[in-house]
Amino acid sequence: MSLLLVEMALLLLSCDSQRPSDVLSEKKMERILYDLHIAQAIAKNSTDSTDYKMVLYANAVYDKHGVKPADFEHSLEWYTRHSDQLFTIYKNVDQKIAELTSSSSWSVEALTYATTGDTANIWTDRNLYLLSSNGTNRLSFYIPTDTMVSPRDKLEFLFDTQWMYSEGQKSATVMMIVRFDNDSLQFANSQLLTTGKQRLVLRVGNRQVKSVEGLVYMQSDWNEKTRLMVVSNPLLLRYKSKGN
Repeated sequence: MSLLLVEMALLLLSCDSQRPSDVLSEKKMERILYDLHIAQAIAKNSTDSTDYKMVLYANAVYDKHGVKPADFEHSLEWYTRHSDQLFTIYKNVDQKIAELTSSSSWSVEALTYATTGDTANIWTDRNLYLLSSNGTNRLSFYIPTDTMVSPRDKLEFLFDTQWMYSEGQKSATVMMIVRFDNDSLQFANSQLLTTGKQRLVLRVGNRQVKSVEGLVYMQSDWNEKTRLMVVSNPLLLRYKSKGN
């Protein structure tokens, strides 16, 4: 009799852990929770109301994954009653977050560059930006160089991108500009069409450099559903010319 009871209990437990059709899959929950974490981090860095921005960014995350907030909340409630599966979800999300924060998905060495030496990271601004089709749709930077950049040095602008919507055009432009002491300009630009690592290289001309400037411009028309693009982990590496 006791063996039969055990078998029945195991059967009931197995049936209870079967995911209903209206509950999002573990992989889907992982992707949504990861994007919500990024949205929350960006909202906290915003100069506007954190609560307002969090709602705006969270809705963009739901739109990206094609789910309604109520569907996500319903699924999360189900997973809280199935702790083993919920633990697996959060473990995988934590691992992705750790990978994001421990390195920029560029080489770890790049993050440890000082501002001097033959190879230096001269980026001085934030490491996380959110571009919006219905708000600020570009990031721009201006770095006075003094003696940090010399004639014939090589500049390499590295960063990661992630479009936080599923429908519509995904396109952006990155540009890097060197301003010389006589205010003449040298520039390089590239089109961004995919999520992931981005790279733009410029070899400095044979004149004294006054500043390095640039922008990342999100090319997306205004839309009732806000389209968001994350730019993260920027590095601006300067490689000294062998002749300098």
